[in-house]
Amino acid sequence: LTLFMSVTGGIEWTSVFAPLLAIHTLYGSLFVVFVTIMILVTLNTITGIFVAEAVEMATVDQDILVQAHREENRQYLSNLRDLFNEMDPNQTGQITLNTFQEQFERDEVKLSFRVLGLEVSDTERFFKILDVDHSQQIQIEEFVMGCLRLKGNSTVDIEFLMQEAKQMIKRMLHEQNALRAQVAELGREVSCFQ
Repeated sequence: LTLFMSVTGGIEWTSVFAPLLAIHTLYGSLFVVFVTIMILVTLNTITGIFVAEAVEMATVDQDILVQAHREENRQYLSNLRDLFNEMDPNQTGQITLNTFQEQFERDEVKLSFRVLGLEVSDTERFFKILDVDHSQQIQIEEFVMGCLRLKGNSTVDIEFLMQEAKQMIKRMLHEQNALRAQVAELGREVSCFQ
């Protein structure tokens, strides 16, 4: 009971330490070591409890952040769909380049694009980037997915350059195949003369 009281502060150390030291130095030393170890164990336990609580709170905070990010993405997608429907006055589910340009002249549409983080400086270029299937019309899926890809300032220009590069590669491959066919034809004609 005396040891418990000395560790928890119920009794002064000196009132226990002095009689033990008078009996033998070893007893006094053992008492000090015991009290020190018990205090360290108690502090370690308390620290462990606080750390466990802090880790649990951080996990909860991370879950809350993930949930908030998901909700933000859902809201962003909903805003994109609403913007598409606003730009599709006939509710056909498709927007042509002319309709896109006409609708983009409206201030509220320009503002909606800016609020959504989409900087559109060239409507025709932007439309071509969104028109993945090159049908001269964009559907809601193309619009939403394209806008997600293009969110930010410089991504529109980068995406346009990438599309231009892909088209140039396709044209070059087509020209290369045509040139091969012509060379093969010339080879056949030359072999006929020999």
